[in-house]
Amino acid sequence: MTELWLVFAGLSLVAIMIIFFPLIKPRNTEINLGDKQQNIDIFKQRLAELEQEKSQGNLDDNTFLQLKAELEKSLLTDVSTNSETTLKNVSIKSSHWAISTVISLLVVGVSLGFYFKLGRSDDFALSLTMNAQAASTQTTATDKKPAPSFEKIIVMLEEKLQKNPADLEKWFLLANTYSAIGKFDKAAQAYASAIKQMPKDDPTLAAVTGSYAQMLFQAAGEIITPETKKAMQAALTLDPLESSALIIKGIDAYSTGDLKGAVKEWEKAKIKASLHLLSSFIEPVLAQTRAKLGESPIKPKPVDTATAKIEIKLDISADLKAKTKAEDIVFVFAQKIGGRMPLAAERLQVKDLPKTIILDDTKSPMPSAKLSSVEFVDITARVSFAGHPKATKGDLFITTKKVAVTGSSPINMMINQTVE
Repeated sequence: MTELWLVFAGLSLVAIMIIFFPLIKPRNTEINLGDKQQNIDIFKQRLAELEQEKSQGNLDDNTFLQLKAELEKSLLTDVSTNSETTLKNVSIKSSHWAISTVISLLVVGVSLGFYFKLGRSDDFALSLTMNAQAASTQTTATDKKPAPSFEKIIVMLEEKLQKNPADLEKWFLLANTYSAIGKFDKAAQAYASAIKQMPKDDPTLAAVTGSYAQMLFQAAGEIITPETKKAMQAALTLDPLESSALIIKGIDAYSTGDLKGAVKEWEKAKIKASLHLLSSFIEPVLAQTRAKLGESPIKPKPVDTATAKIEIKLDISADLKAKTKAEDIVFVFAQKIGGRMPLAAERLQVKDLPKTIILDDTKSPMPSAKLSSVEFVDITARVSFAGHPKATKGDLFITTKKVAVTGSSPINMMINQTVE
């Protein structure tokens, strides 16, 4: 970062020197723009050439004298019509210095403005560090020592949050980073700080509170403390199907010997749990608990990938279309009920509407999260004025809940709502 600012300062200094150079350059000479001397020099050069031709025997005396006379006549004509212009020194006034100073300030100010608006090098560096760390997670997971890049991320995030404590995304990223290196108490503190900043009607508050309960549970050595139970109940009050809170509630029931109660809670947790959480914890623990109860394991109903297909007839209401441009981006995506990760997605433009689109496994952003992995999905179509999938205030949208992945009739979706 220091190197970047040094380069910026150097380039700015060069630009300022270029602006002020005409004011500080010595001006002790006058510039003569006349061409009289140039015409005389040309005459002498041509005359020398004629004399050389004569001495070599290529011209006789009469021809030489004739050509010489024409040259002299031409010179007289050029000299008589020649006009000379002399540029005299212009005195440097205080107004010149003032104008140059204003231009210099504008150059530096505009450059800084573009940097802070478009550059965001620290955020970009943070993104690159996170991507690099994600690629090496498996190799560092077996090593008890945290990777240096995680520590760098933490320092960057904490510095940013000191300046802007209301930045929820940074709090979430800080909590996830602490969790990744096993500092669950710090992760819990980050989630608690985020919860304080969140509006009470924020639709993600339940999930964040559930994550907070999970970090408290792990920080206590996977023991359910009164503080953990309080956070768990708060999450379930906001959303009775919050997966992290339901998992902890199931663990609480299991620890007291209530195996059937644990199975009941974990089955509910499956509704909104991520695919990774399902495969890594919920399904295995359900199978083990059912085995203890003497029950046969319940295999999830497979979905035929060939028939996992949803046909959507998409359009936008006339009054909202009048607020858009033809090139505005439209995102259409299917998500697991209560989930966040798109299982299938399509991107188009407002000018393409109305249009019939098909969502299937070929439209999945990730091979591990396909439409055929679930039975029902929620489908959202959104006009994004910012051009990215994340919803922002003023975007236009429509959501259709609980659509069957197979065997469903074509659905009509009319974009007719505005993100508040």
